[in-house]
Amino acid sequence: MKKIGLFLFLTTAFTQASLACDPQTGERIQRVYAEWNGKRLGFWDVTSDEPKTFELSNGLKLGIQIEEASAEKYKELKDAWPHTPEMVSIRLFDMSSNPNKQLAMTWGGANSIQGYSDKGGATSVKELGSPGLTLHLMKSVCV
Repeated sequence: MKKIGLFLFLTTAFTQASLACDPQTGERIQRVYAEWNGKRLGFWDVTSDEPKTFELSNGLKLGIQIEEASAEKYKELKDAWPHTPEMVSIRLFDMSSNPNKQLAMTWGGANSIQGYSDKGGATSVKELGSPGLTLHLMKSVCV
């Protein structure tokens, strides 16, 4: 039943993808759906470089920061991959420490699913436990 609910939620999100695209300017918005241990954390549009913060039931104050890849990153990747996807950097933070402690930094596709747990995924983050964090990244294309 949970899979059906997630499917319907994501289908609605993708159907509404046109709302994340300004047809006049072509400006596109990165959207993120996050779940932790199989439970919904949130769905948001990335509108700044500030981390989105969530208080997890294990006591972790999790920060999720999504940023567009720089031109330097694409130059680095062009020799490795013949067709480089649109990339974003993904940083996870423990927001309860001062300064905020970075738990992970990975690269992922702007339209991809990224997983983080104590057992691995995009990278291992012991503070997230298992099954851990799943990020569904969606960025519409203007047509």
